[in-house]
Amino acid sequence: MKWYEQPIFRNIEHIGIVLAILAVLFDTSWRFFVDRPIANEERIERAWETLSRKIPGNSGKMEAISFLREKGISLVGLDLSCGSMGGRWKQKNASCKSRTWLENANFSGTETNRTILNYGDFSGTNLKQANFSYADLWRASFDGSWLHEVDFTGADFRNSSLRSALLSKANFENARFYNTNISGAKFCRFSLKCAQNLDPNKFLLMWFWDDQPPILKSGPYALEASDSNVYVCNSNQRRTYLEDGRTGRPTECVSKRIAIFM
Repeated sequence: MKWYEQPIFRNIEHIGIVLAILAVLFDTSWRFFVDRPIANEERIERAWETLSRKIPGNSGKMEAISFLREKGISLVGLDLSCGSMGGRWKQKNASCKSRTWLENANFSGTETNRTILNYGDFSGTNLKQANFSYADLWRASFDGSWLHEVDFTGADFRNSSLRSALLSKANFENARFYNTNISGAKFCRFSLKCAQNLDPNKFLLMWFWDDQPPILKSGPYALEASDSNVYVCNSNQRRTYLEDGRTGRPTECVSKRIAIFM
């Protein structure tokens, strides 16, 4: 028997093979745990790139939103507006030629864990049947958006804007409004397609321009002088208001009562 065929050397050979296998497994495991955070960061970065890409339509934005929400990434200030996405936005009448499509998008939170979408801009987007339940929408803009059958249960519209938005059959159960712009907002579309669960006790200082009244029900709406929570504002100050990028209720406004809110 040759010296290298001795049992002790064969054992060393076996030990060497085992150690080599362990080394490979350790290296693979180490790379997995080190590379995994890098992969997540890259995916998060790609998701933001998708959301900021100036392309209307869907273009992967729904999937990007879902991924970021799963990762617990803040969406404060999210801008998917028609103007930012290159959809040819017309500020004067809040219209969009090519909308960003976000039908059935889920932005929902819960009573104890609300979704924070403050300063978000969804102007001119298609959000039909989306879910914004228990979302904080402070200073958010939905100007000219399609919001048919959207769930706004428990949403907070503080200093937000719904100018010229389509709100037919949207659910506003326990939603709160404060200094919310409802100029030209279409709360009703035809006689049987009105917004649902509008609670007048949750309307605080809602307002609209005197030449852009909201569509509140089929047929004429009634205005009566009162100390109500709805304000009609002088449209002569609109140009300056928009140029200054202001939000909230303008200065020259008169308190009115709208019959549909009673």
